[in-house]
Amino acid sequence: MTQTRKLGGRYRLLNPLGGGTLLLAFDEHEHRDVVVRMLRVPAESRELAVIEARRAAGFAHPSAVPLLDVLVDSGEAWLVMEFVSGASLEQSVRARRPLAVQQAARIGVCVLSALEAAHAAGIVHGRVNPANVLLTGTGRALLTGFGMPAPGMRESADLWSLAATLHFAVEGRPPGQAPATGADPLRTLIRAMLRPAGTPPTPLVAATLARLAVDTPLDHVLAARGPLPPGEVAAIGLAVLDQLTALHTGGACHGAVHPGAILLDAAGRATLMPSLAPARHALPPGPALGRHALPPPAPPSGPTTPPPGAAPPDWPQPAPPDGRTPLQSPSPSLQEGAPPYGSGAVPNGRDPAQGTPREGAPPYGGVAVPPGAAPPGWAGSRAPGEAASQAPPASLREGAPAERGDGHTPTQGAPPYGGFQGSVYAPPEGVVSAAGDLWSLGAVLFAAVEGRPPVPGAALARAGVMAPVLVGLLSGDPARRPAHGVLRRELLAALAHAG
Repeated sequence: MTQTRKLGGRYRLLNPLGGGTLLLAFDEHEHRDVVVRMLRVPAESRELAVIEARRAAGFAHPSAVPLLDVLVDSGEAWLVMEFVSGASLEQSVRARRPLAVQQAARIGVCVLSALEAAHAAGIVHGRVNPANVLLTGTGRALLTGFGMPAPGMRESADLWSLAATLHFAVEGRPPGQAPATGADPLRTLIRAMLRPAGTPPTPLVAATLARLAVDTPLDHVLAARGPLPPGEVAAIGLAVLDQLTALHTGGACHGAVHPGAILLDAAGRATLMPSLAPARHALPPGPALGRHALPPPAPPSGPTTPPPGAAPPDWPQPAPPDGRTPLQSPSPSLQEGAPPYGSGAVPNGRDPAQGTPREGAPPYGGVAVPPGAAPPGWAGSRAPGEAASQAPPASLREGAPAERGDGHTPTQGAPPYGGFQGSVYAPPEGVVSAAGDLWSLGAVLFAAVEGRPPVPGAALARAGVMAPVLVGLLSGDPARRPAHGVLRRELLAALAHAG
């Protein structure tokens, strides 16, 4: 091939782009630069591949690089795409550093929007990966690579690959055998999308990404500003309580309330992000919320059957979602460590010739966060008859020991959102319940007003009008925590006094 070759009597080939699979060309009919790529498929599959590619050529979306033409020249099939000036997500992350959560979420919003429109048109992309996400100089994220063969691929495979791509964006690496364990909602969403059981509903994914793209997690606000005034903390508590009340009234509970799960918009309004862990139901719908807790779940009886698509117990990695068919090797820049964003890796990282997992094998389907045992509770609930306005319970008083049945002090900082038990924001009774959600809310409000989580021995120094509210919420006895209506009145009173 020479630089003077002309495809279809129209596209004059110029120079290679990137790793050489793409070529810059000049469209002599429209007088514009374009990008061309050879459609490398077996001869017997070429006709079908061209037909499918031409279907994609009719797809248009603001966050997709248009496929302008599909032609056959000298027995070779070619894709012609619009030329876009910018760098791929892969290049940007490798050359600089992983992206901030908000920037990665904005990319996710764009890519997911393009995928939703493509799926509605009956088109599966099949090649969602960091090399196929282009970042323009104006900050736009565009998904390219439409028109490549994707036989047998399902829409769920595109969503899994989007999660792996976002993982690369914020971690600088593919999920591999250890997906990111951060407590922020984006990493929580990524882990949920990588679960073998399947991705969360697309509307929930879209809503979460949209929130993360514009709002700021409370833990980031606290890191930047330090402790917040009691009035602001009361307003945050009211907003989160209203969302928890709606959840609890329906008989469900959240199970992972912590600062990283609460987003603040530009006006300071708080939104509790939904829990992406499997659905939890604590109580039948009713008025007695915040007074009861579920007993720990009983262990399953009989042999445990993996969910459909999950790997056998002796394999270290679960299988890819249904419809993920190995089609071709990833680009050379992505082969190190075998990061599988779309097709191109042996499922479960197994080498068929050896029958054993490869080192660094990618986790098709992701690694589900293993359910941890609920930690023993903290000692130090209020004594019977103790008023909410009295001194904090022992678990919050200066010098109080951390009395836990396992002999360990809770670790400071939030754990992985979805691997919540064992953190300083998890309720001391160690079970998922409406009352436990309220304890976690109290721990979050404590951290917001005091600037540190409520580890045993912590004192209330800045709480002011919020002190009685926190003492009630952080009672070690679930039955002594305020009911939702009582708590709402207390927060409204604190907000009025602070104002």
